[in-house]
Amino acid sequence: MVYFDTHCHLNHESFKVDLDQIIERAQNYGVEYFVVPGWDVESSKRAIELSEKYPHILAAVGIHPTEWQKADQQAIEIINQLALHPRVVAIGEIGLDFHHDSEHKQEQGELLHKMLSIANQVNKPVLLHSRDSIQELISRLKEWKTGKGIGVLHSFEGDLEQAGILIEMGFLLGVGGPLTYKNSINKKNVFLNVPINSIVFETDAPYLPPVPHRGDRNEPAYLPLVGEELVRIRNMEYPLLLDSVYLNSTKMFL
Repeated sequence: MVYFDTHCHLNHESFKVDLDQIIERAQNYGVEYFVVPGWDVESSKRAIELSEKYPHILAAVGIHPTEWQKADQQAIEIINQLALHPRVVAIGEIGLDFHHDSEHKQEQGELLHKMLSIANQVNKPVLLHSRDSIQELISRLKEWKTGKGIGVLHSFEGDLEQAGILIEMGFLLGVGGPLTYKNSINKKNVFLNVPINSIVFETDAPYLPPVPHRGDRNEPAYLPLVGEELVRIRNMEYPLLLDSVYLNSTKMFL
């Protein structure tokens, strides 16, 4: 089986010492490609550096909603230029986060608008973060003139109805380690019922490790645990489901 980790922060400080081993271990577990998103200018530059060094790493560039204070005009212009790099396959990680910062919704919205505009200009999909903000994000996306491939709702937090709206708009839904958590009833229900051709896998490494690695640093080698849980939930044949999810990822990013 082959896997495509559509969202992993290999540009995070925690991978600085052992990145070669992390990548090798992931490939030994069948993870063939990695999309590495930025969350500000520096991490976006680092994502591109990694994509130039490792042939199976693809970069995404953007400014995370909770980093809105870093999004001055110079930073926006830099992201705009970085987005033109041939190894950049998406604009992200961008979106709205009212969980960690509910006091600056307007600033986050303005930043999201600028990031979506860049995606339109370079005709690349988006990697969207939402935390306690999915309905507001859907409203804003309905107003957005979408470009190539639309994008992925990273670590999708919504319900089945919201999933249907986004799928109808052309978005894919990202699922990772939380699918394996016992209390993720809503998430299990969503990914039991949405079409297979609307799902992509992700780890969000070093965050959100799957069972039995909760409390550890997450890494792409753990992605098959997410695949196994989805197979269990949907009661499908292993190769059929995983091949379909892999194909969704390649259509979006390759």
